[in-house]
Amino acid sequence: MNNSYLTLLQGITLKKGDDGKCVVARILHGGMIHRQGTLHVGDELRDINGKSVFGESELTLQQLLVCSALFDSFPEMYLVRPPS
Repeated sequence: MNNSYLTLLQGITLKKGDDGKCVVARILHGGMIHRQGTLHVGDELRDINGKSVFGESELTLQQLLVCSALFDSFPEMYLVRPPS
């Protein structure tokens, strides 16, 4: 799977900062993530299914999210939501 296909399937774009943090950069209206309403732009992902996301590429993290959603259920995530 390439990155464009994963973004379309999930409806989410993740961005890694120079500090190694992974942040939700964009959510596609009508996509899986948008319909579930669990993530918001600006949320920092820290953990997906018990695996730290620190230092992982955006592609690897999107693959983790898609595989969890397709083969199990929605992945368990630990995130930090910035104050409104």
